This record gives sequence, C-alpha cells and structure tokens, in this order.
Amino acid sequence: MKEAVRTRIAGAETRSGTIRESSQLTGSFVPGTIVDVEDYGVLSLLVKYAMGSGEDGNSVVLKVELSADGTTFYCETDNEVSLSVKSYTFEALSSPGTYDCFKIDVPIAGVKYAKVSAKETGVASVYGSCEIKYSVGW
Repeated sequence: MKEAVRTRIAGAETRSGTIRESSQLTGSFVPGTIVDVEDYGVLSLLVKYAMGSGEDGNSVVLKVELSADGTTFYCETDNEVSLSVKSYTFEALSSPGTYDCFKIDVPIAGVKYAKVSAKETGVASVYGSCEIKYSVGW
C-alpha cells in the first residue's frame, strides 16, 4: 500500500491517499484498499468515473463499509424508518471515455477502518473505469 500524504490545514491534521487506482470496473462490487480512519470524523471520497466506449447511461455504484477491528465490516445504512444498505450511485454525464469527477463526504466518527467498493451498472458490453482517492479530516 502506498504511504498516505499528511498535511496540516488550519490547525487540523488531514490525511489523503488512494483507495482504488484507475482500473476497469465490473458488474460486482470490488473492494479497494482498506483505510485507517481512526481519530477522524469525515472521509471524503474523490471519484473519477468514465463509462466504457460505446456505452450510454451507465452508472458507478459505491458501497462504504466501516469497521472497529479491520476484520468485520458493517455496511453504512440510510437513517430512515426502514434501514437499508446505503450506496452512492452516480450516472455518467460525460461522453464515453471522458471522466466525470465527484466528491462524497461520509461521516466516520467512532470507527477505525473504512472499505469502499465499486461496481458499474447498465453495461451493454464495455465496462468503464474508476479511480477513488480519499482525504480524512474534521
């Protein structure tokens, strides 16, 4: 695993790195690098997604799982009347092969590790690619 970059911004320590190098997606969730998020309150995901050549209307879906011990991971849930596994779906806006970039902030206070998995939906024949970088802080 690559060493994370440490910086100080406005007196608060932040840390950043890569969860998933740019690589081809599949139709199943594939986890990226597990990230140590202990002592931080927010995990910011910086996502670059491009659907495959000749595709139309595809989406990247991200699933965030959190853990206290790095072994047992718990799915993030929607805090509604009926709890359901929370996922983040982003439909491609750009033409095939062109990256769409977006940011997601996930509350992580009280856990030690985070795992982010990605998959692509709506694929006719050519899967796209996705890169996920992160930053943790308050």
